[in-house]
Amino acid sequence: MDNKTYKLLVGVIVASLLAVVVVIVVIVSLNNTDSNSITASTNSPNVNSSLAADPDKPWHANMVLGSFAKTKNHFVEYADPMCGYCGKFSLALIHNSSELYSKYLNNNKLTLEVRLTDFLQQSQEDNSTRAAEYAYCAADQNKFFDYYDSFMTKLDKDYFSKGIGSYHGAPEIPHLVDSYYDGVASQAGVDSASLSSCLSSGKGQSLLNQATVSAQKIVTQGLPSFNFNSFTTSGFDGSWETVKKMFAAGGVS
Repeated sequence: MDNKTYKLLVGVIVASLLAVVVVIVVIVSLNNTDSNSITASTNSPNVNSSLAADPDKPWHANMVLGSFAKTKNHFVEYADPMCGYCGKFSLALIHNSSELYSKYLNNNKLTLEVRLTDFLQQSQEDNSTRAAEYAYCAADQNKFFDYYDSFMTKLDKDYFSKGIGSYHGAPEIPHLVDSYYDGVASQAGVDSASLSSCLSSGKGQSLLNQATVSAQKIVTQGLPSFNFNSFTTSGFDGSWETVKKMFAAGGVS
C-alpha cells in the first residue's frame, strides 16, 4: 500500500468514527427531549429511609389507584410536581380516566402508584418541595389524587401549556406562594385546618424527604420514570396510547 492510499484509508476511518460519534450525540439529545433531567438532589440528603428495601409495598397507601392487595401488577411512576412530562402523564390519565378504570383498575389488572419526589428542586425557588409537601399532606387525608390532579391541571393551564417549566432548559416557573397551593387544595376538597396542621408539623416534608432519598437509589434517568414488573422507561410524550403500550410492556393489555 503506497503512502497516498494509506493516508486516504486513515481519513476514511477517522471520518467514519466521527459520524458514529455524531449519531450517538443526536440519539442522546433526542432522548433528553422527552423527559425532565434530574438536576438537583433532595434538600435533606442525610435522611435515612427503608422504602426502597421493600419494592412490593406501596410507599404511601393513599397514593395508589386500584386495589394493591388484589393484583400482583404494580405500575409505579416516579415524579416531581414541577416536571412538565410528569404533568403530561397525569393529564393523559385524567382525560382517559373512564378507560383507565374500566379496563385496568376496576377489574384489578393493575394498580398505579405515584412516588412523588422533589428531584427537580429549582436553584432559586422552592416550588418542587412545597408543592410535594402539600401533596403528601393531602394524602394524609386520602385526598392525594384529588389535589395532585387538580394541581397538575392548573399548572398546565398556567405554565406548562405556555412553554414555562415544561421541559429541561425551558424558562423556570416563578416562585409560587402558598396561596397558589391553598387554592388548589380548597378546590380539591382538602380540609384546610388539617392541611395546615400537617404542613406546620413537618410531616409532609418528612415523607417527601424519605421518598426522594429512596428514589435516588432507583431512578437513574429523567422524569417521569416508570417501573412496571420487568419493564422500565423514562420520559413521556403525552399520548394515552403510550400509556397503554407501557402497560402492555409490563404484561397487562
